Amino acid sequence: MISCALPTYNNASIIWLQLTALCNQKDAPEWELIVCEEQSDNYFGRENLLKFKDKLKKANCKRIVFIELSEWISLGQKWIVIRDNMSKESSGMLLCASDNYSFETRIKDSFEALQSGHDWVQWNSGNFYNILDNTAGLFQIEENKPALFMCVSKYAIDKVKENVFPKYGVDTWLFSKCELKNVKYNGFSNGVHTDGFNTISLKRRFLYTEETNTGLFTKVDENKVFNLFPKSVQTKLIKLRNANNHN
Repeated sequence: MISCALPTYNNASIIWLQLTALCNQKDAPEWELIVCEEQSDNYFGRENLLKFKDKLKKANCKRIVFIELSEWISLGQKWIVIRDNMSKESSGMLLCASDNYSFETRIKDSFEALQSGHDWVQWNSGNFYNILDNTAGLFQIEENKPALFMCVSKYAIDKVKENVFPKYGVDTWLFSKCELKNVKYNGFSNGVHTDGFNTISLKRRFLYTEETNTGLFTKVDENKVFNLFPKSVQTKLIKLRNANNHN
């Protein structure tokens, strides 16, 4: 078994995107979904999560856990809260985000990498899409740094014993604290990370324009990236964009 960790805050408008991607997983081993959320103006909640139950089960999800927090905590602390609620049988956890669309073999590929002895799995290149502006970029990063669609073994994340959690650079913090010895760096992923409705990395959406290229992002054809989403997801994203632009 493997765990899909999905911390969220103020993301009810977009968390359906990641949940839909998890429902569409192919050839996945047995897995569990653990959602961790505190109250907010844009609260998702247990009741809405369970609306996905049947589709998640068809994708071989065997256990759904909803952790409701009484107060806001940082993302780093949420990873640890989720870790402490994983099944004993779990080999590790995928670090999922509400605003991402995971490619359809993410669970399968991550599980197989852990089973082969890796303690961290990631993809170093992939697509980003700004829902509001209909722009897209290609992200590429060198090895030895955290990247996209990350997964960490139970053995590695159990090494994190921190009581102080960073406000920024959470991925880099976790990557360093897990004392990793065998990282699997994959190349390109055809999943999609999105901007526009997320609650962190708010400035990222401006990094894949021709004027502000930083070296990590390169502007690409937005239609090619948009077409990576299933038709049903495309329809919902267009409605979301239009509703926001009319507000």
